[in-house]
Amino acid sequence: MTRAVSLATMLQQIVGLLGTKDINEWETRFIESVRGALPPHGQTTALSDKQADKIEQIWERHFA
Repeated sequence: MTRAVSLATMLQQIVGLLGTKDINEWETRFIESVRGALPPHGQTTALSDKQADKIEQIWERHFA
């Protein structure tokens, strides 16, 4: 799938969902984990394909 929105932007937007009732506990832990594991400047190339796919799924549910 070709992304019209960058993965970094998607992650930034779903991080904004933290602390809301819009995401479940698993998604909260996942987002926090991914955010904490990224190198400085949020370089999303450090993410696995599965992590990137999950970020995209969460983003599509809330922002697409």
